[in-house]
Amino acid sequence: MRAWQHLANAGLIEGLYTGQPASAELRHCVAGSNCPAGNIQGLVFMLATYTDVTATNAATFFIGNYSNVLHIGKDGGNAPTGIFSPEEAWNIDTKLDDGKPAFGRVVTTNKNNATDCTTSVTEAVSEYNLASTSNTACILLMKML
Repeated sequence: MRAWQHLANAGLIEGLYTGQPASAELRHCVAGSNCPAGNIQGLVFMLATYTDVTATNAATFFIGNYSNVLHIGKDGGNAPTGIFSPEEAWNIDTKLDDGKPAFGRVVTTNKNNATDCTTSVTEAVSEYNLASTSNTACILLMKML
């Protein structure tokens, strides 16, 4: 939370941020208060640090090295929730990276082993679930390796 406050104080981003979590949860992000809000209703940007995700701890994320990431999702308190449709996420991923939900610098979560955003929870065969047009299950993560 302090990163957003420091960036704003330095004049590098707009806004005033508290630098504090919004509750006892250390990552509780509130758009416009302690994390920046986006132009889409409910969109929030959240910074997080992770270790490598292995097969034993891959309940939410695809296996891989995440290091520091920028979450882009809907304001969900302790962790952002889905805000993009699979097609929107695929379009962003394709423009910025490789268009693959589990590989590259732009990835998505596997929604606790659900396939709302992707066609599979298996990294090698996973694609964005473009047949699903009515849901907004995708959260994008930008890896800052």
